[in-house]
Amino acid sequence: MASPVAHRLFIFGLGYVGVHVGCRARDSGWHVSGASRTAEKAARLRGAFGIETHTFDIDDDYTGLSSSGLEALRKATHVLATVPPVADFDKDPLLALHAADLLHTSQSASLRWAGYLSTTSVYGDHGGAWVDEISKTVPEGSRAFSRLCAERDWLQLRDDSNGALSSHVFRSAGIYGPGRSAVEKLQRAHAHAQFLAALQPPSPLLDPPPNLEFAGPPGVEPREVMPKYTSRMHVADICSALLASMASPASERTSATYNLADDEPATRTEVEAYVLQMMGKSADVTAVGAAAQQGNARGSLHFGFENKRVSNRKLLDELMPQGLAFPSYREGLKHIFESQAADQGQGPRLPGQEKHRGK
Repeated sequence: MASPVAHRLFIFGLGYVGVHVGCRARDSGWHVSGASRTAEKAARLRGAFGIETHTFDIDDDYTGLSSSGLEALRKATHVLATVPPVADFDKDPLLALHAADLLHTSQSASLRWAGYLSTTSVYGDHGGAWVDEISKTVPEGSRAFSRLCAERDWLQLRDDSNGALSSHVFRSAGIYGPGRSAVEKLQRAHAHAQFLAALQPPSPLLDPPPNLEFAGPPGVEPREVMPKYTSRMHVADICSALLASMASPASERTSATYNLADDEPATRTEVEAYVLQMMGKSADVTAVGAAAQQGNARGSLHFGFENKRVSNRKLLDELMPQGLAFPSYREGLKHIFESQAADQGQGPRLPGQEKHRGK
């Protein structure tokens, strides 16, 4: 059996998910390298996480990976792309500049797995119905459409490599985790509400706004009132899914698409009510709830009418039969909240008490 050190992961896009999966792989004995768009960020990532980070130019000369980055890519056994398509290319930037390098590496028997992190926005609106990997894709807007086109290009890699390469696409629902969740959002709202409460006269921002959770853009009649569901997944479970896919036997080099979502879609109101319940007397429920509701209204206008519940059955059947560490928002947010309390030693960390450790 090959030693774990033989696994070399290259991550194109070391953002929130990229860093998390890179650290998980590194801690499991993998050699991890990746790319970011500036030399400054590359240096920060090397110093903070010990990930060998190279630059990728898609802003100035469109030269793509640096020479050292190309060398790392050509040695990779696994490649993960987490960045969205770029308008200048109208397709995935890594494939636009380095598809030939990926295919050459796959033919030399080094590269055997390619993964692309997409989004469930490619499904568009399904009126609150469940969607799975074979559901109709009706992307709303150019960004979602570009994602769908990028998916097809990544899946095509298996055929272009004559079956030498597994190519998996992951349609991620909302991503949350430490530093990036409803817990931190409502803690910031709590701090903002306390600031406004100190003003005289009371700020009108504290007046509960109209319930716009089901509304569309101004001047557009809302559809039939129904819960507006959001699917989500904890970053730890996303990492587990990606690593499980990477660990697929070489004999199963396939082209496949998986939804990344937990077991229980829920409305934002449900999720935020749960967080407020955990915060208890540490937060002014009325003020924080009003601030959160205003955020929901802005989000509803931004995301339009999209409403769907994302099924994870295929993911659980094929990659994660053991189930998720955080099967719903409750387990995930409770873990984040309790971890904050443990770190603080005296209750949850609120903005201003300790530096925010987000993305």
